[in-house]
Amino acid sequence: FTYQEDFRLARGLSVMLEKLPEKNGKIIIEQRYPRSELFGMPALQNILTTFRCIYLELYWNSSKKLTLIDTIKGLIC
Repeated sequence: FTYQEDFRLARGLSVMLEKLPEKNGKIIIEQRYPRSELFGMPALQNILTTFRCIYLELYWNSSKKLTLIDTIKGLIC
């Protein structure tokens, strides 16, 4: 990603995750990006960078979806 596409993409995804039921967002992330398979994905760096940005967007916007934030934190840490 160049020109901060990761931040622009994260803004849209964080809004989407805010509108979904928290359980659904958590399930989508865990099923699509299982930690055990994550490091074998070719786009690993882009995935992690985007999820870091999503995490920050949710955190900065004081999201009440703490379980979802913890799921993303577990993915990026």
